Amino acid sequence: MNHPQGILIQECRKMAQAVERDLSTLNKYGITEDMLHAFVKQINDYSTITNDETFLSNLLEKSKIKKDLRIELNDHVQFLMHHVALIYDKRSLDYKSFAARSYYKETESEMLRKCRLTTETMEVRMPELNKKNIQQSDADCLNDLADRYQNAILDESKEKLLRRVAREERLTQGLALKDKLQKLADTGKVAWERISHAKYVEYKLF
Repeated sequence: MNHPQGILIQECRKMAQAVERDLSTLNKYGITEDMLHAFVKQINDYSTITNDETFLSNLLEKSKIKKDLRIELNDHVQFLMHHVALIYDKRSLDYKSFAARSYYKETESEMLRKCRLTTETMEVRMPELNKKNIQQSDADCLNDLADRYQNAILDESKEKLLRRVAREERLTQGLALKDKLQKLADTGKVAWERISHAKYVEYKLF
């Protein structure tokens, strides 16, 4: 029996209704009202765990934001470096001091590091850059984009963690709920197998 969250909740609620109806008979087999209440609480607790589809949707949204920001960051650095190339030869140490070479192929952390270095170099060389129409606002924009990209990376990482935690919680509670469901089903079948075929079938799990 390996049910998705929604189906398991539905099966358990049907079982809870059957047990409540048949409690006087099931009492003879050790099923008490307190046990029923505990089962219902388990169902309710399990149903409050956000389903994985919601976490996946949120994660895809966070990933898209991060991807779009990386593209925007890449475009802005290329725009800046085209202007820088008008001042410094691409083979020169001056040009290389901007740390923008192949940065777009780098890991996220390395790309951010290089963007910070590019911003710092721009700040130092701003008087020269002004001659080719690069302003302080361009450096500020780069820094802002880098900040937003860093936050997007953190947001995506946080969403992944939340999804993992919820998945573990859902698995733990789900297994406990399935175990209780199975025990109630087994008890119900024993109670009704020679008395009522219709009720016996209600306690069979598919």
